[in-house]
Amino acid sequence: EIYRDFKKDYQTKRLIQGDVGSGKTIVAIIAMLGVLTAGKQAVLMVPTEILANQQYETIKKLLSNYNVSLLTSKVKNKTQILNDLETGKIDVLVGTHSVASENVLFNDLGLIIIDEQHKFGVELRESLFKKSESANLIYLTATPIPRTLGIAMFGDLATSEIKSRPKFQKPVITKHFEENKLDLIIEEIKNTVSKEEHVFVVVPAISSELKDYNIENTADILRPIFKEKLFILHGDISSEDRNKIIEDFSNSIGGVLLATSMIEVGIDLKSATLMVVLAAENFGLSQLHQLRGRVGRGEKESKFYTLSNKEDVERLKILEKVDSGFKLSEYDLKLRGPGEFLGLKQ
Repeated sequence: EIYRDFKKDYQTKRLIQGDVGSGKTIVAIIAMLGVLTAGKQAVLMVPTEILANQQYETIKKLLSNYNVSLLTSKVKNKTQILNDLETGKIDVLVGTHSVASENVLFNDLGLIIIDEQHKFGVELRESLFKKSESANLIYLTATPIPRTLGIAMFGDLATSEIKSRPKFQKPVITKHFEENKLDLIIEEIKNTVSKEEHVFVVVPAISSELKDYNIENTADILRPIFKEKLFILHGDISSEDRNKIIEDFSNSIGGVLLATSMIEVGIDLKSATLMVVLAAENFGLSQLHQLRGRVGRGEKESKFYTLSNKEDVERLKILEKVDSGFKLSEYDLKLRGPGEFLGLKQ
């Protein structure tokens, strides 16, 4: 379908919907290959630095005959990159919203790919689209949010779905617990770490009186138990340090990463087999499903536990039964409404 779009004599926009871990990145890379062999450039915009670094490494490895560059606000040799891009020395540019800046000019851009498109504002996406008269546009998403569903039904967006997942992935066992079960869950975390596997613990805020669990008070609970095996990640940490923390956590022999929801996209760790979300009533269903996609990426059985003290049990129980992002987004649509079909509110 993508290659058929390439043959049309006008710019096309296509949404590729595929559940968490279904292989959207590989589809994007094969699409890039199509424009690269025609001598054009491709750009991939992703929502976080962590993901930009990971995608850059993956693409560089798989497209080793091409010149792949990374552009984020932290990159040192920016001027060099911008020159190489404009003269056509760079074939593929991977980056955060930096790639949409005014001073980023391409020599001959053939393909724009935007990953997790709902994480970017409407204007930002448009500014990237305007960088070429002829480049085709592909959106990738694991969570079709209401606005996307709306555009897919009414708009200028062709859609494709990746229906299946890689064969080796087992479904993630999902359970909802009430707050008084925390001790039980901590035992499960200990057990997982002792098997040299990795655990994510996700909380809704860094520090907040309003939320029962946050980074600060949860760290106080976990630190005495896991000591140097506890790693902490949140938005107030600089991105160099963040990348180092993720690297140290990934290389640890069994560890616990306590984080905010910033890890919902783009940590691909085969040995992560348990995720616990505390104060889960603060998260949307699609977001919880996205988080769940961080475990079960290898061949080991994986678990996803939500914990809350609110009357929100019925909504959270939906996750135990439903493991399709598409179905969950329909529940979210019922619960949260569709956003604006015209205008900028998602």
